[in-house]
Amino acid sequence: MGFFCTIADCYKKMFVPNGRASRREFWYFQLYMFLIYIAVVSLFAQVLTWTYGRSSVTALGTAPGFLIMLLILVYILSLPALFCVTVRRLHDTNVSGWWIVCPLLSFLIVQILAQMDLDYGWKAFWIGLASLPFIIILLWCLKPSYPKENHYGPVPDEEKTDVVNPEEVKAEEVKPIEEKAVVEKPEEVKPAVEKVIIDSTEDLKAED
Repeated sequence: MGFFCTIADCYKKMFVPNGRASRREFWYFQLYMFLIYIAVVSLFAQVLTWTYGRSSVTALGTAPGFLIMLLILVYILSLPALFCVTVRRLHDTNVSGWWIVCPLLSFLIVQILAQMDLDYGWKAFWIGLASLPFIIILLWCLKPSYPKENHYGPVPDEEKTDVVNPEEVKAEEVKPIEEKAVVEKPEEVKPAVEKVIIDSTEDLKAED
C-alpha cells in the first residue's frame, strides 16, 4: 500500500481504535502530520517576513495566511485519526491501547510546568522527565508486529512475509518413476517339419 492510500485508509478509520496497524501505517501517518506541521511553521514565518511590522492577525488575512489556517484546521481534524492509529499500533505489538493515556497526561503536566514560576534548570528537568512517556510510546511503536493473531485481530497485511516455516512445509511426495521394463518375449519356436526323403517308389509301396 502506497503513502497516499495509507493516509486515506487512516482517515477512513479515524474513529476506529479497534484492530491493528502496521509500522508502515503508523509512521506514514506520523510523517504526514509532521509535513503539515512543517508547512504551517514555514508559511507562517514567511508571511511574517512579508508583512514585517504588521500584526499576526493582519498577516493571516493574506492568501498564504488563509492557507495556513486551512492547514491548521486539517491538522486539528486529523488528531482523532492520529490517536486511533496509535492505539491500533499498540495493539499490533500485543499491548493495550490504554497506554496512550500516559503521554496525554504527560502533555498536561508539561503545560502546567511551563506556566509555573520555577527555576529554569528545575523546570527543564521536570519537563524533560514528563516528556519520557512520549519517547517510550514512540519506541514501543518501532517494535515489529506480534507474529501471530492476538485478541486485537490478525497480523496486518504489510507485516506478513513470504517466509514459510520449514516445519510447516510438508515434504512433497516424490512419486517414483515407473520404469517400464521391456520384456523381450522369446521368439516362438516353430515345430520342425520332418522331411521324409523317399528314395524310390518301391519303398513307398512296401510301406503301404
